[in-house]
Amino acid sequence: MRLTNKAAAAVALSATTASAATGPFCPESGVCFRWAVPSNSTTTTSNDVMFQLQAPTSYRWVALGIGSQMRDADMFVVYASGSNNNVTLSTRRGTGHQPPRYTERSDVQLVEGSGISDGIMTANVRCSGCDSLDLGGSSEWIAAWQSGDAINSQSPSAPIAKHDGFNSFSVNMATAAGSTNRAPFFGSDGPSGANPVGRPRGPRLGLAHGVLMSVIFIFGYPVGSLLMPLVGNWLLHGIWQIVTFLGMWAGFGIGYYIAQRRGILYAGPHTTLGTCVCALMCLQPVLGYLHHMYYVKHRTRGPVSYAHIFYGRSLMILGLVNGGLGISLTGSDRTFVIAYSVLAIFFFLLYVGVSVVFSVRKMKQAPAHKPSSVIHYCHYSAWGRDFGAEDVHGADDFSKADFVQELYLKELKAYKVPPVKESDSHGQVQAFTMPKTPASPEETDLASSLKQYESMVVDIQAGRQDLSSDPSSSSSAAAAATPASLPDWLEVDEEDESPRAH
Repeated sequence: MRLTNKAAAAVALSATTASAATGPFCPESGVCFRWAVPSNSTTTTSNDVMFQLQAPTSYRWVALGIGSQMRDADMFVVYASGSNNNVTLSTRRGTGHQPPRYTERSDVQLVEGSGISDGIMTANVRCSGCDSLDLGGSSEWIAAWQSGDAINSQSPSAPIAKHDGFNSFSVNMATAAGSTNRAPFFGSDGPSGANPVGRPRGPRLGLAHGVLMSVIFIFGYPVGSLLMPLVGNWLLHGIWQIVTFLGMWAGFGIGYYIAQRRGILYAGPHTTLGTCVCALMCLQPVLGYLHHMYYVKHRTRGPVSYAHIFYGRSLMILGLVNGGLGISLTGSDRTFVIAYSVLAIFFFLLYVGVSVVFSVRKMKQAPAHKPSSVIHYCHYSAWGRDFGAEDVHGADDFSKADFVQELYLKELKAYKVPPVKESDSHGQVQAFTMPKTPASPEETDLASSLKQYESMVVDIQAGRQDLSSDPSSSSSAAAAATPASLPDWLEVDEEDESPRAH
């Protein structure tokens, strides 16, 4: 639909009646809309309504729609026609997940004043069949636009790309009533009569959703997972991740609201993947609790521990990927895409680097489980092994007293005999002595253990003498009795005792 500037000017000069059009509403710099309701529309059954779309020629297209979301909305798209400074009006039907498709309508037409002047596209539209509008109250409207080179097409079905900006708002149509049927927007520079109710919601909510979810998946979850190796405090780790978890659901709620109003909910990969990631993240606190209980009981990691770790890492990666899909969905400027990519890659590499460093450090700090020569000697004797003298490394360096003393000191790690005080008649301490006989079950066990150690040494020394008297059997016995590596029951296993291994 096209209207020449000469015809528009002629009609404009003939317009003498007053106008009751609203003042401009501009959700984007240079992108403005106004509404007017002819007087006969409020007194008859006619639903005629007029509205104006204006945007600089630096925009490829600008659109206004009736409805609260893009799906099933009646869209009015305007772009440069490329002929005699005219504009093209394309009536379309919103689909939600695809650009709106052209739908021919005979009840919608351009009126006088439409065209391109001084670098501004102007479309004055009259709709005679907009029955969904409440002309006596508030009605829901949406708007969208895309910047770029002019389309320059006279076809109403020309393809359009995804919008750069979007907004939704309410307009009180009752305050726009009383205009004439001809040129209501000429000379309507007075105060706004039908200001949109509420503040623009689309761009600000979209920005809040993007920033919040980016902080959650780029910074929140990775830092929370590193608190265990860095600080070693499971309580701090849990509180941090719970707060991040709640923040994620706040961002999800904002995104859900935006997608529902735009009609793109579950219509593309961003909303679908985002919903799946947030839903799957609900299992992570459960795995974390099970991992904590397992570690408290066994003092080491188990299958549930590694499930908690790698399941969470997988979801963090999916969240980063989905953030990139969200940026592409909004058609954001290249600067935002680069900034998000740089931050995501930087923090991801930082997370991987810190995780690797602490894993290597943990492996180096783990005990080697190499028993001393005396304890190794004792183990073989206790299992009844026959071995040659060369199998007992360094046994000659220990006398019977040294051997018993070392085992005795290990027993004292678990129990120390209390001294006995001998006092005179005045209560003054004269001397400290050790009890001659065990006075408790613990002391009895200790004494029994020491006697057992002495008998073990005697048996071992006797075995050494027998082996030394029969050198021919030494090599065969050594080859036949190579004991398996047994855990040292006298050494305290300190593996994973640090809270950083939790």
